[in-house]
Amino acid sequence: MFIRFRPDADDERIIRTLAHEGESDADVLRRALRSLEQCSQEEQARADAARVACVGGAEKAFRRCGGAA
Repeated sequence: MFIRFRPDADDERIIRTLAHEGESDADVLRRALRSLEQCSQEEQARADAARVACVGGAEKAFRRCGGAA
């Protein structure tokens, strides 16, 4: 797969700021994609944990999660 990306001035600034020594622009973007994927997985895990906490049947937890008394 080939993706063409034309960074604007702000994108270039961000890439320069985040680049490690000797790292290419493509390396920075790959690392950013991996980081974004990890953040997405962590958000999903938190949402799953909150949903599981609401399933336990405890009235207090049920109310905390938006259920009626």
